[in-house]
Parts: sequence; C-alpha cells; structure tokens
Amino acid sequence: MAVGEFFQGAFFTDFAYPFLLLFFILFAVLEKTKVLGDGKQQLSALVSLIISLIFVSAVMPKIIVGNLVLIMSVAIVMIFVIFVIWGFAGGDTSITNVKVKNGVGIAIGIIIILVVLGMANLLGPLGSIISAIWGFIGSIFGFLFTSSWSGTFWENAMFVIIVAGAIFWAIKSGSGGK
Repeated sequence: MAVGEFFQGAFFTDFAYPFLLLFFILFAVLEKTKVLGDGKQQLSALVSLIISLIFVSAVMPKIIVGNLVLIMSVAIVMIFVIFVIWGFAGGDTSITNVKVKNGVGIAIGIIIILVVLGMANLLGPLGSIISAIWGFIGSIFGFLFTSSWSGTFWENAMFVIIVAGAIFWAIKSGSGGK
C-alpha cells in the first residue's frame, strides 16, 4: 500500500482528520477567549477532546465539515491569489486604510453569502428555501443574460453608460471640479 493511499484511508478521512481539525480549532478558540479561565490549558484540552469525540461519532456533521473543508480550501486559495495580485499592483495594503477596511468588509460579506448559498443542499429545510431563492435569482439572470435579445441590449446599455459617464466627467472637469 502506497503512503498516499494510507493517509486517504477511511480511518483518516472519517475519524482522524475531522477530529484533529475540530480539536485544534476548538482548543485555540478556548485558549484565545479564555472562556474557561486563564492558564487552564488542561481544562481547555479536555473540553476540546470531549466535544471533538462527540462530533466524530455523528455522521451528518462530519459530512458537512468534509464538504466545508473542500469549499473553504478553494476560497482560501482564491483569497490568497487576490492578495498576491493586490500586492503586485502596489496598492496600500495596510488595514488602517479606510478603503481597505471597506473593501475587506464587502469581500468577507460576499464570501459569507456565497458560502451559505453554496451549501444550500446541506442545510435541510433552510436549504430548500435558499435553493428556491437561488433558483429564482438564477431564472432572472437567465432571462436577462441568455435571452435572444439580451446581447444587443447589454451592448447598447454599456455604450450608453460609457457615453453618459464621459459626458458627466467632461462637464464636471469643465466646471472646475466643483
């Protein structure tokens, strides 16, 4: 048996990885927030151990976390690529910059909404509601962007917006920028 196949076995994927993931995250959160008191590492470890063991004994939460790990790993790579491109562009990356704070807040909000919508099939009854809303939004986008008339309409709309923006910019700069 190859090493790659060994670490992809049922013991690791169904028990060890979900257990270790939850244990370390829960332990770090308990230590950072000091919910159980200051200097109580053993108590935090014990609580994390018990909750993690209870967690891995249930099937559905493990499946949900397994799917979340797949989604979040892709999201983390996307965020990393965005930050690399941002750094190469030479933008001000300090978090004290108001524009950066607003942009990061908007990006996090969009990511949260997309993750919730992407997990709609994992959420049971709430998932069916979200799926219905998502389907309605998809049908609207389908009507607006895939109809026979939509290509011509959006080309003309973009042209009108660009011309209106150019006229606005010319009028604003012509009046002294006031």
